[in-house]
Amino acid sequence: MRHSSLLLIFVTALFLVNAAAGGNGDALLRRDAMALVSLKAALNCRPHALRSWSAGNAESVCSWTGVRCAGGRVVAVDIANMNVSTGEPAVSASLTGLDALENVSLAGNGIAGSVSASSLPSLRVVNVSGNQLGGALEGVWDFASLPNLEVFDAYDNNFSSPLPLGVASLPRLRHLDLGGNYFTGEIPAAYGGMPAIEYLSLNGNNLQGAIPAELGNLTTLKELYLGYYNVFDGGVPPALGRLRNLAVLDISNCGLTGRIPPELGALANLDTLFLHTNQLAGAIPPELGNLTSLTALDLSNNALTGEVPRSLASLVNLRLLNLFLNRLHGPVPEFVAELPRLETLQLFMNNLTGRVPARLGAGAALRLVDLSSNRLTGVIPETLCAAGELRTAILMNNFFFGPVPAALGSCTSLTRIRLGHNFLNGSIPPGLLYIPRLNLLELQNNLLSGEVPANPNAAGFGGSQLAQLNLSNNLLSGPLPSTLGNLTALQTLLASNNRLSGAVPAEVGSLRRLVKLDLSGNALSGNVPDAVGRCGELTYLDLSRNNLSGAIPEAIAGIRERARRRHPGGDRRHGQPHGGGLLVQRPRRGAPRHGQLRYLNATAFAGNPRLCGAPLNRPCSNYDAGGGSTGTGGGARQRAGNGELKLVLALGLLACSVVFAAAAVLRARSFRFGGEGAAWRFTAFHKENSVERPTMREVVQMLSEFPHHASSSQASPSTSSSSAEATAKAGEESSSPGGEKEPAANCYKLFPDLLA
Repeated sequence: MRHSSLLLIFVTALFLVNAAAGGNGDALLRRDAMALVSLKAALNCRPHALRSWSAGNAESVCSWTGVRCAGGRVVAVDIANMNVSTGEPAVSASLTGLDALENVSLAGNGIAGSVSASSLPSLRVVNVSGNQLGGALEGVWDFASLPNLEVFDAYDNNFSSPLPLGVASLPRLRHLDLGGNYFTGEIPAAYGGMPAIEYLSLNGNNLQGAIPAELGNLTTLKELYLGYYNVFDGGVPPALGRLRNLAVLDISNCGLTGRIPPELGALANLDTLFLHTNQLAGAIPPELGNLTSLTALDLSNNALTGEVPRSLASLVNLRLLNLFLNRLHGPVPEFVAELPRLETLQLFMNNLTGRVPARLGAGAALRLVDLSSNRLTGVIPETLCAAGELRTAILMNNFFFGPVPAALGSCTSLTRIRLGHNFLNGSIPPGLLYIPRLNLLELQNNLLSGEVPANPNAAGFGGSQLAQLNLSNNLLSGPLPSTLGNLTALQTLLASNNRLSGAVPAEVGSLRRLVKLDLSGNALSGNVPDAVGRCGELTYLDLSRNNLSGAIPEAIAGIRERARRRHPGGDRRHGQPHGGGLLVQRPRRGAPRHGQLRYLNATAFAGNPRLCGAPLNRPCSNYDAGGGSTGTGGGARQRAGNGELKLVLALGLLACSVVFAAAAVLRARSFRFGGEGAAWRFTAFHKENSVERPTMREVVQMLSEFPHHASSSQASPSTSSSSAEATAKAGEESSSPGGEKEPAANCYKLFPDLLA
């Protein structure tokens, strides 16, 4: 009985304790709920955002949107990317009263203003990234009252103060991201004393000064990002070579100078090394070959010199190698073709010479190769797309010769090919123009010959994404294939200065997105097809210097007037850019008021003598209704008629010259055997025992008097002593029966100085 009484007392006491504890727990949970309601009000939320966060619903706080509870307390609040805030006016919210809170995320909500936190001893993770928070962190966030903080992410906000010092004293901080803000000043040396830090990002700010060598003390660090918009003094601290656990080092685009420290070769765990877009100089240190874990190496856009070190052959895990925009010389090293995992190789704009490794692409699944703007020679390797993964091949502006690799014509993964400005010869591989994913193909300024290939699989062609095709300045011949009409995404078609012949294919009209068409400088013949007018987006057309004939079709009038607005940078007086054939110019009086012909420029059709139409100011009256010439050709007849007229005029002038010469001879003879009036003229040419050549003045005098002597109705001069002035006057007064001046008399008006 006694034992039963004791047991009853114990159970009753336990019940009372649990009841008291339960009542206290409910009070704490309700307090958490009220703290969240206050936070919602401070965030200036949208009307329908966080509707469950209500004081009248406090007992259900653990089921509120984004709220998680444990042990009867709110331990996590995650309202990331819910667009809860209106963004204005600026808020001043505070995370307080949630002493059991461990995780809070307000990321991606556009919250403007300030959010603070204090007295949250359990808080481990804070994410306020992707907002518009501004001002300072120091003094707003009481980091000393957050002793268990492990993650603080404030990326992509508007903080504009010096970097906060309080975070450096957090003993458990593993992840600190203050990038993408406007923090100013220098990186505090105290940041080198964070004992547990693994991730540190300060990139994308306005930081200055030197990178502190104390960062080399962060031996737990795995990822370090310091570049982009920061402008540091000096170079890469050699002390960073002590970061033995570092996997990612990105100090790009921040004004670094000096040499790459060879101490970086000691970072055995380094996976990514980005030092691009700085002013680093000198040679690439051979010690980088020790980074056998490296998968991405980007040293591009610096002032590095020397050759690519052969020690990099040890980087067998390398997937990306970017060394472009430097001053490197020597050959493309053979080991590049042997890197088994290489996907991206960009060496463009250096001074590299010699041949490209013949096996490039054979040992790795290359996706991007850019060797352009060097001085490379030899043939392009046939193995570039051996793995079938190649997407971009850029080898322009070199000295490559030989054919375009035939294998590229069947490389269905390709999206961009740029092989222009080389010395490539041979024909274009079949299928190259019709690769389904190809967006850009440039083969201009080479020595390619043969015909533009037709689609070898026209029947089963599934469509094309080709937007730009440049075949200009080659030796291509033959007709343009009708299968060009399959390239329905084409916006630019350039094939000028080749030897193309035949007609412009009517299938060009299927290219409804075509903006620029240049077929100038070829031997194309026939009419301009009406189908060109169906290219409603066309703003540039050049068919000049061909053998086209007939009338320019009225259908071309479909080009929209908005072409003028697309090219505002042209000559404002004439509406066309310098050196172009843009179809926009001020309309001439009498030109159509609507459509393409209002803007057509005659230069687009120049050099086609058998073409006619409004743009050329050459009427088509001698052409038949079909646009061709009648008979042997209206244009030919017109040219023949013009030639005959010129011949008649030339013969007439010749006949007049002969008549005047004969008249001069007859007049001279009549002076010799005539009366006294002619005696002075004869003696004027006679000297003793010699005959002197008459002067020009005397010849003109003789011609001026010829009409008076020859006409019987006119009296001879009464005296042999007539002066030159009387002769000139007589010449001026003499006239033909029709009242017109005699030609000889007009000589005095044309050459008055002869009698001077």
